[in-house]
Amino acid sequence: MKTLYPFLSVLALCLSLHLAGQTVPKGFNYQTIIRDVANNQPLTNAAVALSFNLREGSPDGPVIYQELRETMTDGFGLIDHVIGTGVVQLGDFASIDWSSADKYLEIAVEVNGNFESLGIIQLWSVPYALFAEHTLDNGHEWLTGNADPNSSVGQDGDLFLNTATGDYFRKSAGVWLFVGNLQGPEGLPGSPGQNGVGILTAVNNGNGTFTLFFSDGSQFTTSNLTGPAGDPGAPGQPGDPGAGITQITDNGDGTLTLTYGDGSTLTTSDLTGPVGPEGPEGAEGPEGPSGQAGQDG
Repeated sequence: MKTLYPFLSVLALCLSLHLAGQTVPKGFNYQTIIRDVANNQPLTNAAVALSFNLREGSPDGPVIYQELRETMTDGFGLIDHVIGTGVVQLGDFASIDWSSADKYLEIAVEVNGNFESLGIIQLWSVPYALFAEHTLDNGHEWLTGNADPNSSVGQDGDLFLNTATGDYFRKSAGVWLFVGNLQGPEGLPGSPGQNGVGILTAVNNGNGTFTLFFSDGSQFTTSNLTGPAGDPGAPGQPGDPGAGITQITDNGDGTLTLTYGDGSTLTTSDLTGPVGPEGPEGAEGPEGPSGQAGQDG
């Protein structure tokens, strides 16, 4: 028998009926994920050996049935087994009287060559078909319906299962008495999920792209997110009437004063241009008339 890793833990337990055609079930399903507690990771694709012990009356009561199962975990660390179909070490599964006393299931796993108990759980709701296999021997019947039974149904000693709720009852002195519910106990919590990666900042690169900075130190730049140009907007409202110039006054100093239709005025700066260049020399004038004769000497 192969020795397993030294630290193992059970994550979840699921018990359900194992049906074989229309016959009474000869076992019930066991499913679990086996983890290596050194790193809290599932023990995947590994050989494991498990021991299943049924105790009667109390958690430390006598073992009335024991079987072994060697199997392989799958890629998720999961194993499936039908209790009642393993290699029998003690007792006879088919002869167990499920109605006689409380039953407790102990699961043990091989660690370093020895089987170590993973814990003991009470089978609060015995699979009713297993229970019925023994109660039917005395002529009593299992009845079913989708509501609680009324007194007109069945005979004393009969059992009734409400298929809508899982409640089951036994009839005694003409009255249906509640016995229990087939729903098993709540499973163990799953392991915590990994922390998510959030966006710390987003930077607009000015070219239509954004760079996202994540909490794990990574970053990502998007493609250009600029969309196509939108349709033209609706025409704007007409503007107010303008204030036209009604008068221009020359102030004689090179400035002009503009008077507008709303009464306001504006005086310009000096609009006189610079002095122009000197003009060319004029043409020679005509000969002047002769002067008067001088006095005699």
